[in-house]
Amino acid sequence: MERYQSAILSGEFDKVASVEVGTRRNTLLRAAVKLGSYVAGGVLSREVVYWGLIGSAEGFKRQTPAMLEKEIVETINAGINHGGSKPRNVFRVV
Repeated sequence: MERYQSAILSGEFDKVASVEVGTRRNTLLRAAVKLGSYVAGGVLSREVVYWGLIGSAEGFKRQTPAMLEKEIVETINAGINHGGSKPRNVFRVV
């Protein structure tokens, strides 16, 4: 399970950290929604997801135009909350 969790997290964190200017907010929001669905499914903790996305988006504040800390936090929280409406779990009974 830990490998799966690490793969989910690192994949989304890497996408956010390497995104181009012009697609930052959408990429951050998509990552937060996806990871939020795993939070709701009990696979990931909200704290790990939140702080990991904050760290991944750190470079947004240095790019031109800068994305403000408030925008980053609001985008992450909105995404995690929205993802919570569609819980995703790694265990599927067929």
